[in-house]
Amino acid sequence: MTKEKIRPATRTTGANPGPQRAGLPLNRMVKAYAGAHRCTLAAGGRTLPARLIDINAASSRLRLDAPSGGPGLRLDQNALLHARLTASGRILDGLACRVAWLTESEVGLEFDTHLGLGIGELQQALDSVHAAC
Repeated sequence: MTKEKIRPATRTTGANPGPQRAGLPLNRMVKAYAGAHRCTLAAGGRTLPARLIDINAASSRLRLDAPSGGPGLRLDQNALLHARLTASGRILDGLACRVAWLTESEVGLEFDTHLGLGIGELQQALDSVHAAC
């Protein structure tokens, strides 16, 4: 049995791999079954229904049920993501975040605190919710 050596990600000319943790790029995302996971975004005194599209330990992407979230949702706005996921014994709900980018139908969020969870742990949390549906 041969053991493969795991090499850390390396920077290539002209490419920006983004922030790294333990040699792995943090910009890898877990796909949430093409928006199958329901969630809400609380911002500006409103609760916006949405679907979780991607998530990693530092950020997430949501598809809003109402285009642009209506009036009031803006860049750099503080918000809370209610994802109702359990990963490695931790409940991921009421996650403090800020609006990093916004389109007519989607919003990108950056978490105030790194979740400290790996891609595998987040995928397992989504798998267990998806299997229960």
